[in-house]
Amino acid sequence: MAMASDQVWSRTPPSLLSTAMSDEGKPGPGSGEDDLTEWSPQPSMSPGQGGLQYPFKDPKAARYLMHFIHDLSPWVDICDPSRHFATEVPKRVSQFPLLAFSLLAFSSRQLFCKTGVWDPACDSYYSNALQILISLLDDPVQSVSENTLAGIVLLRLYEEFADVDPGTHLLGSARILSLASSFAAQGGLGEAASWIVLRQNLYVSLANCAPIRMDLAHFRSSSSFLGSDDGSFANRAVLLCSQVLACTMCSERDPTLAEWMELNDETCRCRPGPELLQLMRQGGWLLREPEEQEAVLEFLRATSEKIGWRIQPLTAKLRAEWSACSSSGG
Repeated sequence: MAMASDQVWSRTPPSLLSTAMSDEGKPGPGSGEDDLTEWSPQPSMSPGQGGLQYPFKDPKAARYLMHFIHDLSPWVDICDPSRHFATEVPKRVSQFPLLAFSLLAFSSRQLFCKTGVWDPACDSYYSNALQILISLLDDPVQSVSENTLAGIVLLRLYEEFADVDPGTHLLGSARILSLASSFAAQGGLGEAASWIVLRQNLYVSLANCAPIRMDLAHFRSSSSFLGSDDGSFANRAVLLCSQVLACTMCSERDPTLAEWMELNDETCRCRPGPELLQLMRQGGWLLREPEEQEAVLEFLRATSEKIGWRIQPLTAKLRAEWSACSSSGG
């Protein structure tokens, strides 16, 4: 069986959190340069020696870490009551460069979308993370660990905030999707990351009307089918939606009658309840009352202020549709 492969720092610092907790007004040692930005990772010359330097001295990078912990991880972990990305990933960045650079790339990019203040280090973080990831995925012998999968999740989140076409980068790799499926029932960070990749792939599939290229059967053995918490129910709903999508509009073949009946039975077993359809891009014109329209715009504004989603194209489209309906007397 192949051994899991990870690139590690050759010298591990005591903690990243100690840097982040320090006085922001007092520069720490070596704060005159952003060592993480300038450092170019190289593979280990000797497996026993580690092979990657860890010059993490910039307080700015530590602030990005804290931004991830306090502001971003709650919605990354939204379907995970154990909050693996909030609790495990920050600890592991002290050991695994891919996680460190992926986290910094995502956090700095999201902060730019939220504040409009650009940091050139953001592109360097992303570039370094991709360089490490490529070297890991190019190894035909070593298997890939849950740390790599968590890094992929963070890099895909970066892409979602960076105008990268859905599926053209990370989720376009068949090996990555196969890797994610294999962790679905292994517990811990790997299982948490696999569910996030499934949600990300579901979005890409819907956006591009493309097949879901993941082995959904693996998810059936997940602990989410044993729990009764909100996150477990949400994950099961995501899987069911993916299964329906895989058999219908994004399928490369028609489902058999048996497959369709099984999906129908499973859907009917879901607890009935009110449905809330957030189809603003396709169906926003159906909202005719000014109070409803203003409520939608306020919801979008609040969402943008909270997490940095760019809503200007959508709000402009909605206003134009509402104006056209009003002019035509609709």
